[in-house]
Amino acid sequence: MGPWIEVVGVVKDSKYGSLREDMSPAAFTAASQDATPMWYTFEVRAAGPPTAVISGAKQAIAAVNRDVSL
Repeated sequence: MGPWIEVVGVVKDSKYGSLREDMSPAAFTAASQDATPMWYTFEVRAAGPPTAVISGAKQAIAAVNRDVSL
């Protein structure tokens, strides 16, 4: 059995490469649990225009770690 991890997100369905692809299972874990981080993707759901949440998302990420390059 592998190490314990904390799941930080669950989604019903998601597309990662194309809208035509089949949905596949996915698990989201905290970035700090990744032993060999290469890149990270942040997904945000917005009720209105996505551009309206960009500033707030950047501020929230910076509040956790100012060294993250966006």
